[in-house]
Amino acid sequence: MRTFITVGFVVAVAWGITAVTTTNTCIVGGKAASGLEAGKDVYQPVAPVDILMDLVDEACEEAVDQLKAKKFSKVRKASYAIAEYMNVLQHHSSEEVDQKKMGDWTKIALEIRGDMLKAAGAAKKKDAAALRKVFSSLEDTCERCHDLRE
Repeated sequence: MRTFITVGFVVAVAWGITAVTTTNTCIVGGKAASGLEAGKDVYQPVAPVDILMDLVDEACEEAVDQLKAKKFSKVRKASYAIAEYMNVLQHHSSEEVDQKKMGDWTKIALEIRGDMLKAAGAAKKKDAAALRKVFSSLEDTCERCHDLRE
C-alpha cells in the first residue's frame, strides 16, 4: 500500500511540474496570461527604445573609456549593463522597424547580449585583447541593427 501511495504521489508531483513548466503562465495586470497560448511575448518593456539606446550608447562609451584606463571592474559592470539592456530590447518593438524585420531585431539584441557576457568574462580575467576584439565587433553589430530602421 505504501508503494502505491508513494508512486501516486511521485506521479502527481511530476504531472504538476510538467503542467507548470509547459504552460508559460504569468500574471499580467492581475490576470493570468500565457505567452504560448496568446502567441505573443508577455514581457512589456516600460522605457522607450530611444532612451534604452541612449543608455546602451553611454554604457558602451563608459566601457571603452574604462578599458583604456585598465579599470576592468568598471568595464565588467558596463558590459553587464549593456547585456541587461539587450535583455529588455529583445522584447521591444520599434515603430521605426518594419514588423517583418523584428526577428532580425531580436537576433541582434541576443547577439549583443552574448557578446557583452563574453566581455564581462574577459573583464573579470583582465583580458584587454579579448575586450578590444568584442568592442571592435560591436560597432558592426550595432550598425546592422541601425540599418533595420531604414
